[in-house]
Amino acid sequence: MMLKSPNTLLLMVAAVAMTFGLSTSTVHAQGSCNGDITGDGHVNGADLSIILGAWGTCSVAISSVTPLHGSLLGGTQITINGSNLSGTTAVEVGGVPCTNLQVLSPTLVRAITPPSSAGAAAIAIITGQGITVAPMQFLYVSVPTGVTLLEFDPDPTVVTDPNLRAAIVACGWPWRVLDNASNIEMMLVPAGTFTMGCSASNAYPCNADELAPNQVTLTNCFYLGKTEVTQAQWLAEMGSNPSSFVGFADSPLRPVEQVSWDMSQAFCVQNGLRLPTEAEWEFAYRAGTTTAFHNMPAFPNGTNDDNQLGSIGWYSSNNWPNGTKPVGGKYANALGLYDMSGNVLEWCQDWYDWYSLGSMTNPTGPTIGTRRVLRGGSWNTFPISCRASFRYSQSSNFSYLTIGFRVARDPYYEPPTITSVTPPTGSTLGGTSIKITGANLTGATSVTVGGVPATNVVVLSSTSITASTPAGTGVVSVAVTTPYGAAALPASFTYQFIPTWATVLEFAPDPEVVTDPVLLDEILACGLPWR
Repeated sequence: MMLKSPNTLLLMVAAVAMTFGLSTSTVHAQGSCNGDITGDGHVNGADLSIILGAWGTCSVAISSVTPLHGSLLGGTQITINGSNLSGTTAVEVGGVPCTNLQVLSPTLVRAITPPSSAGAAAIAIITGQGITVAPMQFLYVSVPTGVTLLEFDPDPTVVTDPNLRAAIVACGWPWRVLDNASNIEMMLVPAGTFTMGCSASNAYPCNADELAPNQVTLTNCFYLGKTEVTQAQWLAEMGSNPSSFVGFADSPLRPVEQVSWDMSQAFCVQNGLRLPTEAEWEFAYRAGTTTAFHNMPAFPNGTNDDNQLGSIGWYSSNNWPNGTKPVGGKYANALGLYDMSGNVLEWCQDWYDWYSLGSMTNPTGPTIGTRRVLRGGSWNTFPISCRASFRYSQSSNFSYLTIGFRVARDPYYEPPTITSVTPPTGSTLGGTSIKITGANLTGATSVTVGGVPATNVVVLSSTSITASTPAGTGVVSVAVTTPYGAAALPASFTYQFIPTWATVLEFAPDPEVVTDPVLLDEILACGLPWR
């Protein structure tokens, strides 16, 4: 065998070194001459053995997987970082193959998780070498109906209080989601107990209707809009924009205003949302603080200093007479909620009245009233109106260029149910106005009669819908679909032939007039209106 010269050996070493990721500069730098990896002053077999010792197949390794939480329904895109991933042929979570596999580079793979039951599941990559299991696991979690998961765990740079973070995690729901029906980003507000009422600032005492602070307990976690509803979000759902501050480049991002309580209710009903109660609103504003104004970077525990309000809100001293500003332009509070002070006043669900005395659990306000509660202050109000405990009220049909709203929703909504359809009969030609009664009908996206879409559908409330029947024949079912499920009431509507020359006054015979049951059956068998 002919021995290679040192220079030839060097070239071989350098070539192999580069194959294994060692640059020639690394090879040169190790010793006093080219190729001297060991640094002994010689280029020999010892140097080459270092390279040849690594000869073989590079092992697959997984260094990170993001995100590590996702819906038990599946559909979460995970990104896997590691090494030597080029040969990936499959990704499994919990032993079930993922879909939409993308091998983007030797260090990057993406895939979509399969459905699973709640709990932790192993993550594995399959290559020609076999199965490589990640050192971390994927946690399948319950995700609220009708939302897209954005972020499961609270961001510690936003929710800096460890106790508040723990309370959010204890809810068992994602911290940040996108409501699918309205395209509104929402933040999770935990359950908790707080003192509701008077928080005076340095410049302003409390008003009489804020006094007698009460201990309030909210037993349920809920979601609240990250910002006030914007003009763009309103327009997309309602078709027209009532706002005064339109025509600016940033108008779509400004809060919608000139919205009455009644108008805000229509938006909520259409999207399966609701307004927060007054107690929920104040609890969310405070986010663990007890001061007049919520936390900000300079005052992590909140402050009573009116001069600091400009850090968290648009109000008379920093914005009048310019009007609203795009949402999210100031510091958020400790729950990640923006513009809780200023920009526009926000409607709450409650009727307005002075507070009841004593501790309360999940209060919803008076059962009757003449005015609805508004909170938060606006772009043209003084700091007094932007305090945590300040209360304002107006009639439910009142709208103004300082008034908007923020939506709330519960983590889980029950699917709809139907209990009755009236009238139960109508013309085969269609056009019969029917009322559907049931439960959980808010946000209905479809009403069908005999499998055919109804027209003129109006969701009156969570318990009733009106619609016009399509043309049809026979005995059919009426069905309602919402973002949270579907319901059908079998044989709940009967199509009857009606002569073209007639107007129906009464379809079925009046049993007080047609008292003979045999005669009654004979009339019904005709299939025509009685009167």
